[in-house]
Amino acid sequence: MFRNERKLYKRKCDATGETIISIYSPEKKFKVYQQDTRRSDDRDPLKYGKTYTTSKKFVENFRYLQEDVPRLCLTNKNAENSEYCHQTD
Repeated sequence: MFRNERKLYKRKCDATGETIISIYSPEKKFKVYQQDTRRSDDRDPLKYGKTYTTSKKFVENFRYLQEDVPRLCLTNKNAENSEYCHQTD
C-alpha cells in the first residue's frame, strides 16, 4: 500500500516549488521534497516530533505523522544524466 515502484509523476517540490519527478502523484497529501533538499543538513528533523495522543487510535496518530514529515521524491543515488531513475544505487 505504501510503495510505488513503477509509475513516475511530475509534481512540485513542496520545499522549493520546482517541478520534480516523483513516485508520489500530485494528488497525494504527502509533502514531497527533491533529493538534495530532503537530504540536506539545513532541515531540522526535530521539528517533526509529535505528541502521541492517547485519545486517538494509533493509526490516526501515525497518519498525522506521515502527512507532516516530508518524503523523498525518488530513491536514486548514483544515476548519471537521468532524473527518471528510481531504486538505483
